[in-house]
Amino acid sequence: MSKQLDNDLEIKEGRQFTEVTVPSSKLYSLAKQLKEREELKFDFLVCLTGVDYGNDLGVIYHLRSTIMSIHW
Repeated sequence: MSKQLDNDLEIKEGRQFTEVTVPSSKLYSLAKQLKEREELKFDFLVCLTGVDYGNDLGVIYHLRSTIMSIHW
């Protein structure tokens, strides 16, 4: 998966989900790839969460491809 996406991404395979850390400037491009690539077809936002990491703020997107049965 990581070879198919942008090199600036930090990707970790978790037990339940794949974790991807992406700079905010690349978020739209990544979301578009996840939606449009034939082998991925992410089409459902399961959960959107805001996180206060102390010095930084973040957003966690739980995504799902209902067509390919993939969860991120």
